[in-house]
Amino acid sequence: MSLSVFSTRAFVGMVHLLPLPGNPVGACSLDEVRSRAVNDANTLVAAGVDALIVENYGDSPFSSGPVPPYTVAAMTSIVEAVRAVAPNIAVGVNVLRNDAIAALSIAAVTGADFIRVNVHVGAMVTDQGIITGRARETLLERKRLGARVAVVADVHVKHGTPMGRESIEQCAS
Repeated sequence: MSLSVFSTRAFVGMVHLLPLPGNPVGACSLDEVRSRAVNDANTLVAAGVDALIVENYGDSPFSSGPVPPYTVAAMTSIVEAVRAVAPNIAVGVNVLRNDAIAALSIAAVTGADFIRVNVHVGAMVTDQGIITGRARETLLERKRLGARVAVVADVHVKHGTPMGRESIEQCAS
C-alpha cells in the first residue's frame, strides 16, 4: 500500500480497541476485541476512509514505557484481521502510550504500512509522567528489521505539555 495518501489531506479512521486481555482495569476476550475491531474497520472502509489506525485505546490507564508482551501478541492478531478486511487501505498501528518499538514490530510482522508515535522527539509531561521520544531507537530498529514501515509522528501531541522551548516548527523538522 502506498502512503501517498498522506501527500494530501487524508480521511483517517481510528479503530479503538476494547480493553485487551491482561488490562489492569478490565478486559474483554481476544475474540470479542478482534470482532469489534473488524466491525469498526468495515464501517470505516464503507465510509470511505483513506487509512486506518489500530490502537489499544481501551487499555487505559496506559503504560509510559514498553507494553507487556500480551499486548503485542493481541494487537498483532487484531491488526492481521483488520488488514484482511481492508486490503486496499493503508493500515497503521499505534501502541499507547508511546511504545514505538512494539508498534513497529507489529507493523513489520503484519505488513501494516505505518506506525503512529505520540512522542517521537523531545519530551512531554503527560498524565503517565514524562514521556521521552526515542526517534533514534525507532529508526535503528526499523533498519535492523528491514521494515518498510513509515513513521507518522505527532508534533506537540495534544495529550501533553512540551518540556522544552522548541517551537512546533523546530520539533517538526
